Amino acid sequence: VQDIVEGESLDDLRKRGPLDPREAARIVREIADAVAAVHREGILHRDLKPANVILQPSGEPILLDFGIARDLDAQRLTQTGALLGTPAYMAPEQAAGEHPDVLGPHTDVYGLGAILYVLLRGEAPFSGGQFAVIKAVLTDEPVWPSSERSEIPPDLEAVLRVAMAKDISQRYPTAEALREELD
Repeated sequence: VQDIVEGESLDDLRKRGPLDPREAARIVREIADAVAAVHREGILHRDLKPANVILQPSGEPILLDFGIARDLDAQRLTQTGALLGTPAYMAPEQAAGEHPDVLGPHTDVYGLGAILYVLLRGEAPFSGGQFAVIKAVLTDEPVWPSSERSEIPPDLEAVLRVAMAKDISQRYPTAEALREELD
């Protein structure tokens, strides 16, 4: 059972086109706060995407759908190699079907980066059939928003690139670290 949340999903919002860069950064900063709180409770969301965030009329984003979330300390119930999540928004380690022990806060940081990407560009980082998207997540760089929108501040795109780094060691380790950079 869940409270009724008034508002519009970020997925519906982005269909009208990219957002102002400052507004996109503000929204993702607030989502990062929520994700950091979830991580402090030992929970990994694993399915961060625009459809799982409602923007209330007040402008406050609400994170939804913890259907495939898992307790970071609990016994692993998901099979190794099982693909859970939405390929266009999942981290490379998730798309590769890595052992659940490899997934961590950095996995959700990638999802936050993918949400920021969508808000800045108006579309997912990768598109196509499931296998094509998984391959692209693992091997390709997306078309970075600044190549189409000169008004995107270089510092904001630099934050985006770190959040979506394919190599875990190059990505922000926590949602809190991403939030600090967005500040």
